[in-house]
Amino acid sequence: MGIRKAFQKVSSIFKSLFKGKKPFLHREWEGKYSPIVTRILSDAMLFNEIPPVSSGESPRGEFILRKLHEFGIYEPYQDDAGNIAAIFPASRFTDKYVLLYTDMGTEQYSPLENLVHLTETHAKGIGISDESIGVAALLNFTEQMQTTSYEYPQNVICLFTSLSEETGEFKALESFLKTFPGTISFALYVSSIHLGNFEPQPIGHCKLSVRISTPEQEVLDHSRGSSSVTVLSHIAFQLGNIQWDRESKTALNIARIDAGIGFGYYPNEGVLDLEMFSLNPAILEMMKNTVTATIEKIALELGAKADIQLLSHVPPGNPDLNSVLHRTLKEVYRRLKIEECSITLPTKTAFLHSFNIPAITLGITRGKKGKQEEYVEIAPIEVGFRQLHSFLELGIEAMELEEP
Repeated sequence: MGIRKAFQKVSSIFKSLFKGKKPFLHREWEGKYSPIVTRILSDAMLFNEIPPVSSGESPRGEFILRKLHEFGIYEPYQDDAGNIAAIFPASRFTDKYVLLYTDMGTEQYSPLENLVHLTETHAKGIGISDESIGVAALLNFTEQMQTTSYEYPQNVICLFTSLSEETGEFKALESFLKTFPGTISFALYVSSIHLGNFEPQPIGHCKLSVRISTPEQEVLDHSRGSSSVTVLSHIAFQLGNIQWDRESKTALNIARIDAGIGFGYYPNEGVLDLEMFSLNPAILEMMKNTVTATIEKIALELGAKADIQLLSHVPPGNPDLNSVLHRTLKEVYRRLKIEECSITLPTKTAFLHSFNIPAITLGITRGKKGKQEEYVEIAPIEVGFRQLHSFLELGIEAMELEEP
């Protein structure tokens, strides 16, 4: 697709967005996928191609508000942190709530790369596996709650928040949790992918972004010290050789290194993003301090300036807090015939444990997120969506049976 045609497609998408139209879906899909699958895909495509921020505004937030208005929700919950929520009353009087939340933010956006390409079996595009399917699924769940007779024994919150590290991960969610007056029994993070995942324990994580600056000089003049590439390479090598624990329950990942602008230019600026994982909170804190000290020491020795930014620090979750939810999840998987995959990976749920709220992730489909390719599978979306209602039914009952 040429640049001109790509931007014409962008323009047509936004026109259809404001006119309430749906993007084109394959004719051969008729009869192959259910209406809920095509609706989720349609909303996901529109959402994915909207920039997260534009001129200080939130086009994605505006999209959510327009959709809620279409559903007949004219006064949704909103706050200064950018949170948007629809709240549905229980079938009986109660001050307890179940929180379903998803991520409106994005860590990367490109008008061209975020265009979604559809095949008969996959939807491809940057961001589609990050949050867009999850947002679309929660939107359609919200519509069902509003327009049908669905009711649960506890109040239900459908929250659209921002978990983007560019604005401080979990800041918006933290604001909501601190100000919401009700009691949240448990929370479900609605994720795009990871359908069938079972997380025995939410792993703690710490994310740092390191910006290295070295003196400016000509490409042939190395008299003023090391380049940013050299400094970042030393940092990555040194950190990679540290053994953090004997049980291998701790890991450090160099997520990204970016330095220089190309041939003929001396690289005097660079960025390194890294993340640390551990099931032990004391070791995670020790890792953060050790990594920070190591980076500062190497930068000083090589005549560079290091600016270290803490993006997020979430302690390991409490597996006992999630015990009822884990049993419920296994039963949901069994009833819906969803293949289970036990895995430990960083999630966006461990943060809620610091508020003593049980929380797990529900993936809507399966897919892949990579530098060269990102996609979601279309076929599993239907069963992934059905698990939302199934989990609420079983989860509320199970949590109430555990109460003293």
